[in-house]
Amino acid sequence: MVKKDIVKHRGTELVAKEAKALQDIEDIIGKDLPLLKKVSMFGGFGYSVAKDYSVSALSLYKEKLNNLPSSFDNLANLKNLYLSETRLKIFPKTICNLYNLKFLDISYNNIDKLPKLIGQLKNLEVFYIIRNKLEELPETIGNLKSLRELYLYKNRLEKVTNCLKNLNILEKLYLNGNYLHDLPESICYLYSLKELHLNDNHLDNLIECIGRLRSLRYLGLSDNNLLKLPKSIVNLKNLAWIEISGNKFREFPEVILNLPNLGKITVDTNQRSDYSNFIMILENRGVKT
Repeated sequence: MVKKDIVKHRGTELVAKEAKALQDIEDIIGKDLPLLKKVSMFGGFGYSVAKDYSVSALSLYKEKLNNLPSSFDNLANLKNLYLSETRLKIFPKTICNLYNLKFLDISYNNIDKLPKLIGQLKNLEVFYIIRNKLEELPETIGNLKSLRELYLYKNRLEKVTNCLKNLNILEKLYLNGNYLHDLPESICYLYSLKELHLNDNHLDNLIECIGRLRSLRYLGLSDNNLLKLPKSIVNLKNLAWIEISGNKFREFPEVILNLPNLGKITVDTNQRSDYSNFIMILENRGVKT
């Protein structure tokens, strides 16, 4: 086992090169980073240390950053990183060298592109990149084989390529609030998916193969341009909640009546009278409308 150089950083014992990285960060933001027992994504600021004297979590929430120091990848054992509302315009490539990272939140910034090197984060499980300016995704995002939750809502995505096909254990996918007109068939290979959020896009149709997603429990389709739903929806035996309000259905999508475990449906208030017979059938089954 390689012996680590341990130093004191503001009274806390740390691996020397990690202490250097923290010092460089403090020089950029112009203030000391507090040591915290626990760092979370909900408004925290500071860092926490593991038993091996390495930095395990870091939050720079709301600190103004143009970039991160070159020494940042010294934080080799970092598990959780929170960089929301830091005014970043470019995704710092040095993050892609943090191979042990499991949770990354870089939401509410002005990032318009992810680097190809993002695919190096093979241990990443949760990735938040909400409310940025992404117009496309790199194919290498498909290398994030440990990813379970991907939050991409409120960006500028016009299409999603086949890059997501290999995310075999992905359970939650948030694509709502983008500019999507259609979905690639590769979405239908996400067999572990439990939540698919597609609300507030420009979808004209829903791919027929959507019925392959048999683990799906939530399907958000509100505020699109859908005229009908594919017949394969009937295969979503575990679907518990579907949202269909704000579309262009000429009539109620009757295929929904054949979903055996449906517990909730969201429909347009002004169409409830048009759908009254179908809503009554669902409500008699205990479905919340």
